[in-house]
Formats: sequence, structure tokens, C-alpha cells
Amino acid sequence: MLHECRENVHRLLHGLGRRSHLRPGGKYRVAAAVHSHRVTLAIDGISVFTQDLPRPLTAQAGVVAHAHGTVRFEAFDWAARRGKAFVVMEFDEPYNSLYKSVIKPICENGGFDAERADDVYRPGVILQDITAALGAADVVIAEISPINANVFYEVGYAHARQTPTILLARRGEQLPFDVSGYRTIFYENTISGKDDVASDLRWHLAHIR
Repeated sequence: MLHECRENVHRLLHGLGRRSHLRPGGKYRVAAAVHSHRVTLAIDGISVFTQDLPRPLTAQAGVVAHAHGTVRFEAFDWAARRGKAFVVMEFDEPYNSLYKSVIKPICENGGFDAERADDVYRPGVILQDITAALGAADVVIAEISPINANVFYEVGYAHARQTPTILLARRGEQLPFDVSGYRTIFYENTISGKDDVASDLRWHLAHIR
């Protein structure tokens, strides 16, 4: 079962299986992974469930066992993983160069694997690919200088899921009212301007993980 505890209030997020399925005295290899909003659980190498959290995990995660007898945890271990940064922007210059020469390298050096919307297109429904990538992202980076409906849809989706979002815009751009109140990294489309956005982006990413 997956429970959320906030301010001493426990809420069941997901439950699966029956107690009768467990062997008395049996040993089980349990593996859990938390990736942004998504929690996956596997037992003895078999995937049991994948569940989206109502918001990104910002507190501690733990394992709790309930039983009539004694429960013993052995060989407990954990491993940190690289974060995922999903980048949304127009697929055109100068944004392609900004992504390749600034955003992607800064993310990679900061512990985030970066991908852009055009990296996730596969056979099938494109919107499902995009929402799945947004759901798995630890941070969304959005270049919002042009008024692009697709970009703003993805920014709204990230905000609704409370995913940390970093906005970028060229200096002098008039931002729409709905996003004008959010902290935005403004930059000049010059070599020195790219150095500035790299420095600001590096600082923002360092405070997310």
C-alpha cells in the first residue's frame, strides 16, 4: 500500500493485493523507486504498481510494515538517481542553439538528464508522450518568449501538477498576464547573455535537488 502522511494525516493513495498472498515467515525482496510524481513498487523483481503522487515528493519517503508478528528488514539500501529535466520551447532558432549549447549542458552538469519535447515523439498519440514526459520530470524548463500555444499548454500542465518550473524569456518580451508574476530568467540573445542565463539556470537547478 502507498500512504501519504501530511501534517499527521494519513491518506491511502494506492492499495493492491491481499494479506493471504503473503507467506508466514517468508522473505521478500521489495524495491521502490520515487521519480518526481511517480512511485513504482516491485516485489521479487515483479512490478506491482505504478502510482502518480498528487504533487512532487519534497519530504522524506519511508517503508513501514504492519504485521501480527515480527517483521525484520534486512540489507536495506538506497541509491540516488539523476533527475529529469523536460524542456519546452519552439523548435526553431535561436532556441535550438540555446537548448544545445546552454540548457542541455547545464542540466547534465547539474545532475539532470535533459530532453526536449521533440525527443519524446514516438508512434502513437503525441499528447500522451508529452504528458508522460511532463509527469516524470523533476523540473520543467520553458522558453516562453514567443506566444506558442503548445509551450503554454505544457507550462500550465506543469504548474497544475506543482512541478518546479523555470521560465526563460528574451529580455524586453512582454509576458502574458497569467505568467508575468512567476520568477523568470530574462536574457539577451548574445554570447554574454547566454553566459548569464547559464549562471542563473545553474543556480536554480542547484536549489531544486
